[in-house]
Amino acid sequence: MSPTDLINPKSTLSGDKPVLKSTTHWFLSLDKHTDWMKDWIETGKLEGEQHHDPKEWKNHVLGQCRSWITDLQPRAMTRDLDWGVDVPQELEGAEGKKLYVWLDAPIGYISATKQWALDKGKDWEPYWKDKDTKLVHFIGKDNIVFHCIIFPAILKAAGDYILPDNVPANQFMNLQGAKLSTSRNWAVWAHEYLEDTKDTITNHVDVLRYVLIRHMPELKDSEFTWESFKELNDTDLVGKLANFINRIIVLTNKYYQGEVPDFDRKLPVISSEGEASTYDAQLAEILKKVKECASFIQQYDFRGGLKTVMALSSLGDQFLQNNAPWKTVKTDPENVKTVLHLGLQIVGALSVIAQPFIPNVADKIRGLLKLPTLVNGDWNALEDKLSKGLSIVQTGSVINKPAHLFTRIDNKIIEEQIAKLGQGQEEEIKYPELREEATFEDFMKMDIRTGTILEAEKMKKAKKLLKLKVDIGFEQRTVVSGIAEFYQPEDIIGQQVVLLANLAPRKLRGVMSEGMILMAENEKGELAFVSPKDGFGNGFTVR
Repeated sequence: MSPTDLINPKSTLSGDKPVLKSTTHWFLSLDKHTDWMKDWIETGKLEGEQHHDPKEWKNHVLGQCRSWITDLQPRAMTRDLDWGVDVPQELEGAEGKKLYVWLDAPIGYISATKQWALDKGKDWEPYWKDKDTKLVHFIGKDNIVFHCIIFPAILKAAGDYILPDNVPANQFMNLQGAKLSTSRNWAVWAHEYLEDTKDTITNHVDVLRYVLIRHMPELKDSEFTWESFKELNDTDLVGKLANFINRIIVLTNKYYQGEVPDFDRKLPVISSEGEASTYDAQLAEILKKVKECASFIQQYDFRGGLKTVMALSSLGDQFLQNNAPWKTVKTDPENVKTVLHLGLQIVGALSVIAQPFIPNVADKIRGLLKLPTLVNGDWNALEDKLSKGLSIVQTGSVINKPAHLFTRIDNKIIEEQIAKLGQGQEEEIKYPELREEATFEDFMKMDIRTGTILEAEKMKKAKKLLKLKVDIGFEQRTVVSGIAEFYQPEDIIGQQVVLLANLAPRKLRGVMSEGMILMAENEKGELAFVSPKDGFGNGFTVR
């Protein structure tokens, strides 16, 4: 919106009206990019070729883009500011001009890539100019227009840069029933959380990652609460994921001294759904979940991917429960070998697909299985093994002893984190709005005099009113003042004040009041006397 489109604009702090001034700016001619940008946004085509599939973009991202491309206007790319990045000074008229932040900031993505490539001895250009490179912006919804309209226009105008393949912008996350506010300290500061919980919450980094992903505002605004933080830790991470993995590790150590048992893959087992099944059929179910998780990640649906991780864990837990090896270990020991061997394959698969979400715990799961640290390509290798019916955790290998991956969180820890919200910062002060403009002549009509309170007493049947006798030098006045909630009569005898002396007399509760004591009122509604310095004298004017 142009400032000239505002109706009766004024400063919320001073009440002053803005003053229009002439200046010179450089503009990005977005209107010249309308045709190709409409095609790019609506169909995903760029210069006649399919660039991306717009159906893969989130609806709220497309919605914002469409609202802009219907009427693209030239946009100023410079500002008259004291701070910021200078417009190149060799340009005529550039003195004092700064670059608009959303012109400069995205270009910084490219310069940062250049610096990284220089440090690593790599070529930066393929990352920004190769058609096989996929450019994706992970941002918040308040920055959609800059990454979907302004930056692409700049890249297209440059001529040889790739454009974003997707901009999976998240919406907003609230905190404990209110919007995040760093000024009010209504926020969870990562460094403070890490310090506070390093000795009290097991794998505290991954717990926070898990909860944030579960609440990620991918399609609509969401909310983080410390109560849900504890609930998700206790129910999901402890009660489901860690519990299943621990049971498999414990039983393997108990029955086979930690050695992965050999088994007969032809023996029947009971599926997680309680039906007769086979080892190979259950491997296919694991593969299905692994592919499902990968698909969610590729669609930037990270909540969906994480839920699939937990679904695989639940599948394994139900499979274990239905086969109950602790009941059949003596009557059908061969079946138990098959069940636990398959259970270890599920744990092995979890160690891979959990890595994008809870990487530290994923590494610890692999440590329990004595599997090597994950490297690029291991996800594809996992799918390949499962599709061929191969084991992830090999027969005859020896696993480690069980270890706690997550533990329940004490209520006291949650209470302490909630209590921290809003602490250490002054509350935002809401100042009263300025009244309508007054002239100097209006002010000069008021006769404000210095005075001293000689007597004070409470008014009958009036909790807020005090009856005062005020000396204004040349006479004494009776004044009724609404300050009884803040001052006792005996405490204000001798208090110097300023009095509006020419205010028309008014009867209050049967007493004629001959003026008004001027008081200051803060944001809490507390009153304080406005007075000259001690010994100033009575009856003198305030001007």
